[in-house]
Amino acid sequence: MERAPLLQVEMAIGGHKVPVESDVYDVVQRLQEISPRLHVNYIDLGDRHHFTIVEDCDDGVERIVTTVQELTPDIVDRVG
Repeated sequence: MERAPLLQVEMAIGGHKVPVESDVYDVVQRLQEISPRLHVNYIDLGDRHHFTIVEDCDDGVERIVTTVQELTPDIVDRVG
């Protein structure tokens, strides 16, 4: 699993964020089993993309847990 480079994440500010509700490997569902506060976003930057795993925190802020280039099952082990 390859993490998205920090520069790419920082550039995502101007990108398009799309919540991911389901996926082939059931990563979203498995993350929500760990905590219903965990969510996955697809960040579309036009010529590049990545995924962010985020947590909805008590203070109402969505915080990035990790970023990845591909949504693969091993993400669940890393987050859990």
